[in-house]
Amino acid sequence: MNDFDKAFQLNPNMANTSANQGAIFLLLGQFERAIQKYTEALALEPYNAEYYKTRGMIFEETGKNELAFADFDKAIEINPYSASVYNVRGYLYMKLNEFEKAMSDFRSAVLHDPKDSASFTGMGTISYYLEEYSSAIEYFTKALEIQSDYVGAFSSRGIAYYALREYENAIKDFTCALEIDSQSGELYWYRALVYRRLMEQTPDYTLKVEYQNMAKADLAKAREFGYTGK
Repeated sequence: MNDFDKAFQLNPNMANTSANQGAIFLLLGQFERAIQKYTEALALEPYNAEYYKTRGMIFEETGKNELAFADFDKAIEINPYSASVYNVRGYLYMKLNEFEKAMSDFRSAVLHDPKDSASFTGMGTISYYLEEYSSAIEYFTKALEIQSDYVGAFSSRGIAYYALREYENAIKDFTCALEIDSQSGELYWYRALVYRRLMEQTPDYTLKVEYQNMAKADLAKAREFGYTGK
């Protein structure tokens, strides 16, 4: 019998014990057992917004989106000031291409937590999907002002710069991202793509060769880390 089981036998009303067991099952990838434990915890503490949020995230992970939304909604009903719940619900809406609802949730998240860099990144991602590249860059920049080592914000802003053909800025962002995560094949692949565009547009032969060599080097690094493009 493990320690959690012993604790539960000693005090079967310990919702925290069930939640801790659920967290361990979640780490082990045993999602159904994790859901069961969080359900037990909620039976003991039915007004715990964090338990609803976590169970909702497990439902989302297992493709049960309706149940996930129900749990996120309940968590917000209990605690309407929780930025993290608006954030996770926003990302689920975004995954389902419900951009207006996602943007509304991300705005609510940063209203309650102005330092929620993930929600600013979410708004930037939606703006990018809507081809509002300048707005996307503003949101990603805000995320980086909050979290200066946010690789996802650097790479996403780099892609937005690329869409605007601001290739030098794109190179800078991918390089910053690689300084933080030097083993990302995807980042090397994106930077190689930008170097190729620079190679194609420059009339200077020396620069053309230089960009070509940089692109080749980055593609080799991308392959080294197992990324071959989309």
